[in-house]
Amino acid sequence: MWIGGFLIVGAAAHAAIFMVRDYDPTTRYNDLLDRVLRHRDAIISHLNWFFLCAHFVWAFSLMFLFSGRGYWQELIESIVWVHNKLTVAPATQPKALSIIQGRVVGVTHYLSGRIATT
Repeated sequence: MWIGGFLIVGAAAHAAIFMVRDYDPTTRYNDLLDRVLRHRDAIISHLNWFFLCAHFVWAFSLMFLFSGRGYWQELIESIVWVHNKLTVAPATQPKALSIIQGRVVGVTHYLSGRIATT
C-alpha cells in the first residue's frame, strides 16, 4: 500500500518539476498551468479554506476518539489545566453540581431545546 502512495507522490512531484522547468509563457499562453499561475490568489484562498476544514475534521475525529475510547476525562483535564492557567480562572471556575441538580439542568435544557425547535 505504501509503495503505491510513494510512486504516486513521486510521479506527481516529477510532473510538477517538469511543468515548472519547461514553462514558457510565450508558447504556453492560456493553458492549464498559465491559468493556475495567474489565479494563484484564488488558489491560496481555497487552500486556506482547505486548511480550516482539515483542522475541523481533525478536531471532530479527535472528539470521537476521546468519546469512543472513554478518554473524556483526559480532554476535560486538559481543558481544566488551560483554564487554571488563565488569570481569570478562579472568578470563572465552574461549580460542581450534585447528581440531582445535574439532572434538573439536563432536563431543563432538553425541554427548552424541544420547545425552541418545535
